[in-house]
Amino acid sequence: MLCLMTATNSMRLLRGSTLLATISDLQPDMPFFEGRFIAEPAFEQVRPLFEDEWRILNERPFEEWEQAWNLVRALGLSLDPGDGSPSRGPEEYLLHVKGDRARLRY
Repeated sequence: MLCLMTATNSMRLLRGSTLLATISDLQPDMPFFEGRFIAEPAFEQVRPLFEDEWRILNERPFEEWEQAWNLVRALGLSLDPGDGSPSRGPEEYLLHVKGDRARLRY
């Protein structure tokens, strides 16, 4: 069962079983959800890809953004509600990270 909005309105960003970040206080900003991005030390390994994705999204043609997003997707990251429920996060999603803010669409 897919359930994005948990009781705490948060999601965890994982690489395998490693916690990279928590996205908390998710609120709808259609067609996205927006929330606070709380990075863990392990996120530093992938931060440059997210920074490039955001920069290219806002400055370059769509085709270049698509290449940048595919590099992020190739990391095999997943989203998890992290609330102990049997629900799982979306298999397909789009995640933009800028500083301590995240925009998520699934």
